[in-house]
Amino acid sequence: DDKMALDYFLKSLTLSKKTGDVNEEARCYERIGIIYSRKHDLDKALKYFFAALRICEKTENDIHKANILGNIGNLYKDKWSTVFETSDQKAILADSALQYYFKSLKLSQEMGDENNIETQFGNIGTVYALLKKYRPAREFINKASALSLKMGDKQGCKVNYFNLSYIDSAEGNYKSAIENYKLY
Repeated sequence: DDKMALDYFLKSLTLSKKTGDVNEEARCYERIGIIYSRKHDLDKALKYFFAALRICEKTENDIHKANILGNIGNLYKDKWSTVFETSDQKAILADSALQYYFKSLKLSQEMGDENNIETQFGNIGTVYALLKKYRPAREFINKASALSLKMGDKQGCKVNYFNLSYIDSAEGNYKSAIENYKLY
């Protein structure tokens, strides 16, 4: 239940501040952001993710920072899908999503975190596909797919095959779209 979880994380946040446990404080901010994201209150979710990010930047908790950067990218991508097609705001939101995904990717590559590298390759590819920039979309989805196969991540493979099927279909490559969809 999100309401109960939110209550507990807000209490935990208060305790973390009192005890000076900044890592736990950042985790609470992030989890509260996730709850607001699930409730589709994206502006409030962003507020909590940015609070978590500020702490991670001070404490140099790069693993947590990379995850939060990815979450912020997700929120901008989600906001993109709620804006009318003709809006200039769509381009700004897509650019913001890509900016945070690339920051997360860079940090993850520096740490050698293959799980998050795979995730960010997929996220970046998805945004490019939404922007109908199919060439870079395919490049990033293929990179994500290669890592998924290497790591034995069946769920990641499934998502990547679906995304490749979507790109193939959008480009009119229906035979390849069907082949990738079957692998999905």
